Amino acid sequence: MLVIATLAGVTIATAVAHTYQVGEQEDNGVAAAANMHKAIDISRGAINDAGDVDFWFAIAQPGDQAFAYVSTMGAVASTDSRLFVDRADGTTVIESDINDGPGASSCVAGAVVPDSSAFYRIIEGNNDASLSPYRLFALTTN
Repeated sequence: MLVIATLAGVTIATAVAHTYQVGEQEDNGVAAAANMHKAIDISRGAINDAGDVDFWFAIAQPGDQAFAYVSTMGAVASTDSRLFVDRADGTTVIESDINDGPGASSCVAGAVVPDSSAFYRIIEGNNDASLSPYRLFALTTN
């Protein structure tokens, strides 16, 4: 299968044998409990309550670029997402976005990852409502 994504005017095409839908495992509200997100996965999750945070872990090489999109199509209560790409420490923000994707979805394109891993952190846009479901499409590339 050929996966093509365009984020902020950059088109990425990658050939993968399979894509997998990976469900979120609670409790992943801190970096130390993050769910793994592989480049071929479509990770799905839910912000269940105001203040809920979801962390997803990604392996990278220093200097790789992170491309990520949070799709909120079909979400109820809120469709507004906020996406953070964090350094390996799980707290230092490399780049963030609240609504550069379609509608109120968020996306980040070309954030340079300085470490050997990164975290994708997702919250509801204002952190005051639920956001369910959402899908995370993300990859790192050099």
